[in-house]
Amino acid sequence: MVALIGASSSGKSTLHRHMAGLMTGDSGPQGSIVIHNRTVQRNGKIASNIRSVRCGVGFAFQQFNLEGRWPVIINVLAGTLHKVLMWRSLIRRFTFKERARGIESLRRVGIAGYSAQRASTLSDAQ
Repeated sequence: MVALIGASSSGKSTLHRHMAGLMTGDSGPQGSIVIHNRTVQRNGKIASNIRSVRCGVGFAFQQFNLEGRWPVIINVLAGTLHKVLMWRSLIRRFTFKERARGIESLRRVGIAGYSAQRASTLSDAQ
């Protein structure tokens, strides 16, 4: 895990967006981003396999964009929807193993006890 710390407006979020392939850098022969030996972008163009590359890249947006009516665990598991069959994603059906991994993620940040609670009831710190 890597933490990027800097002054307000110093480009932290912009760098993260480039690393996740959410925005492109300048085109040119030396403009590329490679993470874990996988190309995110090159010459101002996002890699064609960006969805699979993004599986290994993540960051917390400043605005979390949680779905307030959903339980916390479903908001956490929404990040795995690209791996879930379409019919399961539509009804928010996750396997026991997927839920266990989500609970473990919540435990790591100290809020596993809130997994069944509506996201809208969390404080900003939570």
